[in-house]
Amino acid sequence: MRLCVIPYRGDDPTSEAIVNMFETFHKRLLQRWWRRMRDGQPSIALEVHWRERAWLSITCPSGLEPMVEAALRSAYPNCRLHSSTDLPGVPPCVVRLKKQSPFTKRAKLVDHFEHHGYPAMNGLITTLAACGDPAFVQIVLTPTPLLFE
Repeated sequence: MRLCVIPYRGDDPTSEAIVNMFETFHKRLLQRWWRRMRDGQPSIALEVHWRERAWLSITCPSGLEPMVEAALRSAYPNCRLHSSTDLPGVPPCVVRLKKQSPFTKRAKLVDHFEHHGYPAMNGLITTLAACGDPAFVQIVLTPTPLLFE
């Protein structure tokens, strides 16, 4: 299910609120080992699209829309979600970025007083707009149990 995210420009979450949002996604999606073996592990994808304008979306398994909205609103309380009718289309090429090591551990804890003034999302949207052609970036989050660390 693809949900279009309509952000509110007044929302300015703290780093801690964003970390809590991702932890909520992780906790709600993580399956027990026997369910993972039988059904697989569901994931969620955050997407940034550019086609004459920028738009944001989240894809998730059907039925988890209320959980996704609740987790997203914990960091961005004024955003709205609705079912998206726009589809990204068939990409002419796919570039897949992979981590250097199999597992990446958190390098440092989030400092309560550290908050970057320039959101990384602004740079990503600017880069997509500079490409000229329709493009999108999809970041897929698939939770793994702590046992794998």
